[in-house]
Amino acid sequence: MKHFKYSSKDIYTFENLDDLKRELKFDNIGQVNIKEQEQLIEYIVNREKFMRLSDLIIFISNDFVRIHFGQLLILVQSLAIKVQKMEENMIQHYYLDSNRIWLHFIDLDQRPSIKYKLLDYVINFTGYQCPNYEKFDESVDLKIKASKKILFIIKQIILSCYQKIILKQNQYQQDKENILNSILHNIENKNLNDFIKQIDEFLEKYQYNKQKQIINLDEDIHNMSDVRYDKQILYWRDIQKIIHQEYTTEKEQQPIILEYCLYQCLPSIIQQLNSTQEYQRINYNPEVTRQMIENTQSQINNNILKFIREQVQSEIDKQIQYYQQFYKFTFKKDEITNSLTNVLNNHVILKYFNNTYTYNFKDNYIINSDNLQYQNNNLFKAMQKAILQVITLYADDYFAKDIKLKLHILELIDNLI
Repeated sequence: MKHFKYSSKDIYTFENLDDLKRELKFDNIGQVNIKEQEQLIEYIVNREKFMRLSDLIIFISNDFVRIHFGQLLILVQSLAIKVQKMEENMIQHYYLDSNRIWLHFIDLDQRPSIKYKLLDYVINFTGYQCPNYEKFDESVDLKIKASKKILFIIKQIILSCYQKIILKQNQYQQDKENILNSILHNIENKNLNDFIKQIDEFLEKYQYNKQKQIINLDEDIHNMSDVRYDKQILYWRDIQKIIHQEYTTEKEQQPIILEYCLYQCLPSIIQQLNSTQEYQRINYNPEVTRQMIENTQSQINNNILKFIREQVQSEIDKQIQYYQQFYKFTFKKDEITNSLTNVLNNHVILKYFNNTYTYNFKDNYIINSDNLQYQNNNLFKAMQKAILQVITLYADDYFAKDIKLKLHILELIDNLI
């Protein structure tokens, strides 16, 4: 997004390194770091060049970003084509959602803006092998083929954005409704070929102009009078003010705080952009918001550390009880607890929850203590579920190695005797 001069970091788990390399060859985005031992992949993404699809949906639905009907049709068709090409390359994505879809804007003069612009982008996917850990219900482990999931995502795009599409004349509203109803009808059961052909038919019928990226229902950008054109400089200064005050690379979780502050200010910015009056600079005091977020983050980190320690202690008791049936070894329970707790508290699964989109604040922009507490309660449940999946594995591995070492020492002593 123009003026969003910051980078975010996304971390995903992976299971198979060879598959990951194939996925990256097909679909590379930003700066990529692979840590084989931890089985994680880290994406560092320039947010001026890349935009999450989930962010674009929110920006359009809240009238922050504007696009033409023709551009919306091309977007949903491009998503279907992307999945089709992926599967033709014998690659599958079972965890696709709008947070793991990115638009890479090749020409920085052709990216979403507060006013109508031509759009030039390539679609990228991330998180191919990584479950949606932020979902704490049974759907976290649910695998759905991308060819099915993308149709649900397209439905989400249309339902969220169609009301913000401005047409040439009001009389064309019925045409828009007919097009969208036809696309959405039984969309979950369509195959991608049929869907792509259907969009092609609408583009041909309504005379899609590739140079202007509009159909004949759209208002031509050159004929539009938009008060936003004269407000760009002051809007840009507001965005820069927020980023300048929040963006420091020293903070591990900084992009989360930055995006909280940006999204909190968006309603005021949008109101000013759409006003017929002169743009009034927003009153931005970050201290209260930043402190609120940092306090709740500290609270959830402390809670998850306490939870891990309790679960580790419980698991250690089980392991000791099991092995003492066969061996008369003594175990340093506190030492084992501290070691496993430290390892698990820095596990890749918990690092995943620092991805900015795991905080579900974007749908309503409400940033207050109640809202944050609700989100953090949900995140805590998701973290609990995710970490429980690996605690037993790590405890099993620790005790297996410890027993093996003890037996080896006894064997050496026996040989010496």
